[in-house]
Amino acid sequence: MIAIYSFTLFLKSMDKIFYNKWLAVVLSAVLTFFNICKIEFIFSWVCFVPLFLCIMNSQPKQAFKRGSIFGFVFSIFCFYWVIPGAEKFTGSSPIYGILVWLVFMGFFSIFYGIILYIFSYLKVKEESRKAIWLNSFLIATLFTLAEFFLLIFSANFPWLAVYSGNGLAANIYSVQPVAIFGMSVLTFIAVFVNFLFAFYIQKKQWKKCWIPVTTAVLYLISGFVILKNFQSNAFIDKPFNVAILAENIPPEMKWDNQNGNLLAKRLLDLNTSAVALKPGIILWSESAIPWTYKKDDDLVNEILKTTSNKPITH
Repeated sequence: MIAIYSFTLFLKSMDKIFYNKWLAVVLSAVLTFFNICKIEFIFSWVCFVPLFLCIMNSQPKQAFKRGSIFGFVFSIFCFYWVIPGAEKFTGSSPIYGILVWLVFMGFFSIFYGIILYIFSYLKVKEESRKAIWLNSFLIATLFTLAEFFLLIFSANFPWLAVYSGNGLAANIYSVQPVAIFGMSVLTFIAVFVNFLFAFYIQKKQWKKCWIPVTTAVLYLISGFVILKNFQSNAFIDKPFNVAILAENIPPEMKWDNQNGNLLAKRLLDLNTSAVALKPGIILWSESAIPWTYKKDDDLVNEILKTTSNKPITH
C-alpha cells in the first residue's frame, strides 16, 4: 500500500509538467526510450502516460502531430548508435550514418503519428465507464497491431522492430504470459495500463488510480501462476554443456573478396573445435556473422553440416 501511495504522489507531481503539451511529449519519448531500449520494468507502466494525456481530447490532426514529435524524439535516442556504428562497420564517413538516422526518425514520426491519428478518429467520445475501457482496449490493440505489422515489414531490418512493453521482459513474472500469447501481450498490457493511468490523471480522479494498479497486479499474478505451473510440470533432464565461440573479428574488418575466405575459415575452424568438445549447445556471438540470417546462407549451411549427425544446437 505504501508503494501504491508513493506512486500516486509521483503521478501527481508530474501533473504540473503535463500542462506543457510539448514538454510532456518529449518526457514520454525519453521514458519510452528507457522502457524499450534499456528494458526498464517500472517505466513500462508509465512511459506513455504524458503522451496519452496530450492526445486524450485532441482532434486527429493534432494527435498525429504530437505522435510525430514523440516518434521523432524517441528515435533520436533509440538510434543514435547508427552514426558511429555505420562509420565503424562500413568504413564510410559519418554522413552515411546521419542519413540513416534521419530516415529512422522520419519513419517513426509517421509510425506513431498514424497510430494516434487512428485512435483519435475512432475513440469513443462519450463520458462513461464503458468508454474508458473501450478506449483503453482500442489504443492497446492499435499499438499491438502496428508493432505486429512493423515486425513483418522489418524482417530484414531487425533493429526497427520495437515492442512498447519491452521493459516488462525484465521481470520474471510479467514476462511469463509471452510463453502463451507471444511478445505482443507485453505491448497490449503496458499500453492498456498506461492509458488507464492517463485517463484518471486527466480527470484528477487520483483515488481511481487503484484500477490500473490492480490491472497490473492481476497481470503479474497471472505470470506467477504460469511460472509455478511450468515449474511443477517441468521435465528435468540431465545437465548439458555449452561451447561459447569468440571469433575476435574486429568490427572494422570487412567481409570482402580480400578477407572473406579468411574470416569464413576462422569461423569454420572455431566450429570444428567446439564440436570436438561435444557440447549440447554451441553459442555464437551476435556479431559473428554481420548480415541477416537466411535459410539458404552458404556459410550457415556449411556450419550446420559439421553437426548434422550430432545432437548439437546452434
